Amino acid sequence: MKKVFGLIFLLIVILFSGCNLVEAIEITNNDSEIVKSRSEEIIRCFDERDAESIKKMMCSETISNVSDIDEQIQSAFEIYEGKSESYEVVYAGMAGSMQEGVWTDKHTSVKIKDIATDSGGKYIISYTEYFIYDDDENRVGVIAISLRNDNDDLLVGIGER
Repeated sequence: MKKVFGLIFLLIVILFSGCNLVEAIEITNNDSEIVKSRSEEIIRCFDERDAESIKKMMCSETISNVSDIDEQIQSAFEIYEGKSESYEVVYAGMAGSMQEGVWTDKHTSVKIKDIATDSGGKYIISYTEYFIYDDDENRVGVIAISLRNDNDDLLVGIGER
């Protein structure tokens, strides 16, 4: 009888865990697609020198508090030579906090590394983005973007105060 009860209990645990595991995989895949899409858009903006699209990605707090945001973007474009030919997106996952199973703070930091351009440039672009921030909706969006050389030395920051 104990074996039957134990087996039934084990099956119930596996079934419920399996459902949560499937949900977690679906959420993770969706987050990865969002990060991949944002990273591709940032690369496109650097390749095409599209300052307006970079600005639209930035959260309203950054736009309001960084008076020289336009100059920062232009500085990054001046340093970034050529158009990208290859790159790799490194993304560790989402971070933040939840209350009762609902995200109240959801953000990520992403590194686009091994960027090689057609003019021989080698760069790293990193950015931090909030997707949810219940305490201050003005922080939702990209907080900052950093352009670095291939040794990971900062060349210019966009959104830096």
